[in-house]
Amino acid sequence: MEKREKTRVNYTLTDLYIDRLDHLVKEGIFLNHGEIFRASLRMIFRAYGLEPFPDKRARPEAEDDPEAEDDPETEDNTQEV
Repeated sequence: MEKREKTRVNYTLTDLYIDRLDHLVKEGIFLNHGEIFRASLRMIFRAYGLEPFPDKRARPEAEDDPEAEDDPETEDNTQEV
């Protein structure tokens, strides 16, 4: 699979948002905050008709498994708050 260039993005959130993010991670719904943001972005892109990774052909397992992750960024489990 082709490596994608990455850009680090810093964000500032209120304590309420951080608490909610922490809850999702603590409950095991997501591995970390970064995964939550990537999933959220994928949902927003699709809602507006933008396929975030149109070259899914590069990942044949994604065609076989509807639950397969579309985002190669999920391999990076670093977290920044």
